[in-house]
Amino acid sequence: MEKKGPAREQSVSQKAYHSESYLGKKQWDTFLFQIKTIYKELPPPTNEHSILEIGYGSGFTNVVLKELGYAIESLDINNNLNPTYVGDISTKNFHLHKKYDCILCAEVLEHIPFEKFDIC
Repeated sequence: MEKKGPAREQSVSQKAYHSESYLGKKQWDTFLFQIKTIYKELPPPTNEHSILEIGYGSGFTNVVLKELGYAIESLDINNNLNPTYVGDISTKNFHLHKKYDCILCAEVLEHIPFEKFDIC
């Protein structure tokens, strides 16, 4: 039986993000949009601007923002993706004890059950 919900999200391998179907034009457009939005909102990129990316996924956006000079960390429910922090934003007791200038949360909410949106 195929895993669903958090069990699926916790088990997706990095290879799933390296497939031809995932890396289509639509996906590249979302990467570019995320990067350009951060660049516009927090110029110029320096290590003084701290960013938390929720939903590490492929890691592409994270890597590019680091290369542009941003101090960026990541949070994901999936330890297999090697995020900075492993955690589930849909739990009531979830807290990070650090402040960030910007939080990037893209392509994440569609993976969270609707009844947990208020918690997130």
